[in-house]
Amino acid sequence: MIQVLVASFSGLIIGIFVGYQLRTILIKNNLSSIKTNFKKSKLDAEREAANIIRTAEIQAKTAAIKAREAFEATTREQKKQFAKEQEAINKREEILLSREQNLNSKADLINKKEAILEKRQEETEKFNISIKEREAKADALLKETTDKLQKLARFTREEAKQELFDEAKKELEEDIATLIKREKETLKETSEELAREIIIPAMQRYSSSHITDLMLRTVTFDDPMVKGKIIGREGRNIRALEAATGVNIIIEEAPNSVTISSLSPERRELAGIVLEKLIAGGTITVQKIEEMVREVTENFDTYLNDIGAKACAKCNLIENDKQILNKLGRLYFRTSFTQNVLQHSIEVANLAGMIATELHLDATIARRIGLLHDIGKALDHEIQGPHAAIGADFLRKLNQPEEIVAGVAGHHGEISNITRYAIIVSIADAISSSRPGARSESTSLYLERVEKMEKIANSFKQTKNSYAVQAGREINVIVDPTETTDSQAMNLAKEIARRIQLEVKYPGQVKVVVIRENRCIEYAK
Repeated sequence: MIQVLVASFSGLIIGIFVGYQLRTILIKNNLSSIKTNFKKSKLDAEREAANIIRTAEIQAKTAAIKAREAFEATTREQKKQFAKEQEAINKREEILLSREQNLNSKADLINKKEAILEKRQEETEKFNISIKEREAKADALLKETTDKLQKLARFTREEAKQELFDEAKKELEEDIATLIKREKETLKETSEELAREIIIPAMQRYSSSHITDLMLRTVTFDDPMVKGKIIGREGRNIRALEAATGVNIIIEEAPNSVTISSLSPERRELAGIVLEKLIAGGTITVQKIEEMVREVTENFDTYLNDIGAKACAKCNLIENDKQILNKLGRLYFRTSFTQNVLQHSIEVANLAGMIATELHLDATIARRIGLLHDIGKALDHEIQGPHAAIGADFLRKLNQPEEIVAGVAGHHGEISNITRYAIIVSIADAISSSRPGARSESTSLYLERVEKMEKIANSFKQTKNSYAVQAGREINVIVDPTETTDSQAMNLAKEIARRIQLEVKYPGQVKVVVIRENRCIEYAK
């Protein structure tokens, strides 16, 4: 039993020892595993902590950068705002400084004006005192003179005043009339001499024929048989030609000619060209007439342009505007008192150029204005108004130089601002219109004009008789010398001239002569 017990006890002790060792080994193994896991966890924790720290550092840096950028942006904005405010403050300071300087200047000026006003006020007071003293002396003298006049002439104050006024007026009128007469005579002598020196050489240098355009155009041909072709069978050709051109064709006894009649010079010329072309072609039929009329009508503007270009060449001018050339060509078919308007314009242009040369002005400008001065007459049937204004508006629309436009507008004195060239063209226009043979008028119109001038002269109470002489270019008015003074005669001449200018249409100018003379007759026995 003892052995069994010993053996059991020994086995128990061995078992305990083995168990202890096993337990120790297990504990060591667990402890090693725990250490390993702890180290691994520690590494993971350190790694995670490093990542967290790194992320936090990055976020902190990013936030710091954003905060710095925001701060810098705010700082820049504040600096800009501060700069603006500073600039505004500087401007306000400048304005205030300027106002202060202005106020100082105004204050100095006000002080100076006050000093001047005070000085003037003192002078005014002295002057008023002097005036009062003089008024007192004048009143005393006037009273004394009035008393003497009333005693001597037994006039009332009003009667004496009126008598003195009438006497003074009469003396002044005579003195003024004498002075005006003397100055007029001097001015007239000087201006007439200067005008003769300028105009006569220009007129001597220029010569131009005056051909009167009638309302008829004659077409001639060599073959007498042509007249029968013009008439056509049963008058078909002549009726077709008259209907197509708007003219009357007169068949007279002359075998080698026919006459074209029309109130329109353009239609008359167009019909003449058509008829000449038909005669040259040798075939005259209704169809041929209509074709030829269409052809000539289509080319008629070119024909007018050629006429305008030839007119420019005669005036030594170059014109490229076809509208101006066309209107100049149309002036060839216009007449004024039977004077061809284009021929008149050419003559005015050349005369104006020569007068401008005598005056040392631009002759080319004067010639151009002279040639275009009546261009409004080519348009006055389309537009209402004076031909000078119509022509000026036409040239202005074509962008012509303002000097040319002003010269055309003012050549009849219908505007206030008249240029030198307008005056020159007006003179040339009068020379061309009034020279002998340039224009003609019917006897009835001439007599009507003369009678109207005499009627105007006789309408004044001072007139005894009046006579129109020099073909109506001069009117002599006879007055009673006992009832009319020299000054009244001069005023009468002015008034009659003004009335004639307003109420009578006439070429050139009319001379008004008021005759006041005393005739002393005695007989020796």
